[in-house]
Amino acid sequence: MWMDFCSSRGGYMVNCPAGSSGSCYNRWCSI
Repeated sequence: MWMDFCSSRGGYMVNCPAGSSGSCYNRWCSI
């Protein structure tokens, strides 16, 4: 599940697969 954390400071998207123990990665997104 993608969680969008885009904000005025720039923003990023973090992907946290179910069952993962903090195994997430960030991806910058365009605003």
